[in-house]
Amino acid sequence: MSPLNLMYMTTCFQKMHSFSFSISPIQLTQSIFTDRDLTDSKCFIDERTNELQLLMKANLHGMYTDAEKKIWLRSVQFQLVGLSDDLNRYLCRDNKIWEAFSCRTQIRQTYLYCINKIQELIGYAKYYFFEWFDNKVKLTDLCRKIQLPGIRCKVNQLEEFLKSTSVKDDLSKLVIQQLRSVLKGRYFSSEQAKYIDQLSNHIQMRENLTDKLLMGILVDFNFNSPELFLYRSNEINESLDTEDNLHDQHALILKNLDGFRSMELDDVCLDHTWPSIGFHLLKFCEKKLVVLEKMMEARRMAMQDKSMMKSTFRALTGLSVAQLALFIKGQMETGMLLNQKVKDVANFVALNFYTENAEFISVDSFMKKMTDAEFSTALKLWEFLELIQDWLNDKYKVKAHLGLR
Repeated sequence: MSPLNLMYMTTCFQKMHSFSFSISPIQLTQSIFTDRDLTDSKCFIDERTNELQLLMKANLHGMYTDAEKKIWLRSVQFQLVGLSDDLNRYLCRDNKIWEAFSCRTQIRQTYLYCINKIQELIGYAKYYFFEWFDNKVKLTDLCRKIQLPGIRCKVNQLEEFLKSTSVKDDLSKLVIQQLRSVLKGRYFSSEQAKYIDQLSNHIQMRENLTDKLLMGILVDFNFNSPELFLYRSNEINESLDTEDNLHDQHALILKNLDGFRSMELDDVCLDHTWPSIGFHLLKFCEKKLVVLEKMMEARRMAMQDKSMMKSTFRALTGLSVAQLALFIKGQMETGMLLNQKVKDVANFVALNFYTENAEFISVDSFMKKMTDAEFSTALKLWEFLELIQDWLNDKYKVKAHLGLR
């Protein structure tokens, strides 16, 4: 932008901020506000808004780059929003100061007139220069107050819809809480209002909505809250824990990576202060992939001759990984196995045992199964232990020695 235009704009806004301060309730307590003051105030705000309107035409129809025009108009938007919010604060929050004055009617009319003129100028910029208008700039407090009831109604409708679906309560609550948190924010923008409206409509159009479908919609819509990132990353971790084999975990991470890499990272999002949810999930999976590949490489180095390791080093067990984990856990808890370092034990088992379905046992998965055993696993292990008891009795007549039948 030319220095002249920037200087002219700065001077214009300095005058407007000085004017705004001059009609603040605190300043008005030091003078008497008359009908003449009301007329002068209207004339002043008319002149300044007309100047800014002409300045917009000159700059935004001028020979400047799109980037320069966006930056310039964005700075104008910030100034106008700030002025509108100051005047709206005088009108509403500070009204107890000036309502006691005999000239309260004139004061109220002045505030309303100035706010409306600024709002008209913002609307003019959005209508005629929409390609450079930044919808991410916060709404004025007045516009926010007008729009919020309708948006809250949208969120309430979405909440009731999610309750009627099979979506888990914790995921539904996360979505609604984050949307309401955005509505409470000081910097709520028209872009966020549009986002909530479109997201709500899209979700409610889906029939037979499930956790997976909802998560897909949220990621596609760039619902970029830290809470959703934690929720989705925990889901990925849990899905990895269900895979006993490192190769299967590797394949699962690659599948997730392909999905995140193919996403189109739109500028539309829930929170403009936080990066894309797809970007964060992509980085999360990339780090997981690096760790898995290092674990697989370490396992390969420890087992260079696969056939030899199977016959001389590793033992094939008829137990599943979950049953083996519970068996080892039982030995540790009852004192049969004196080493109480769970990770060391899990590493030993992973290096020395394999199952029909897990040629390479995942240490993390094994450790999780040691603590989160299902009843069906315990029941199956019980049957194996009964077979051991029967074998001992056949071999050594233990029951007869103990006087048991």
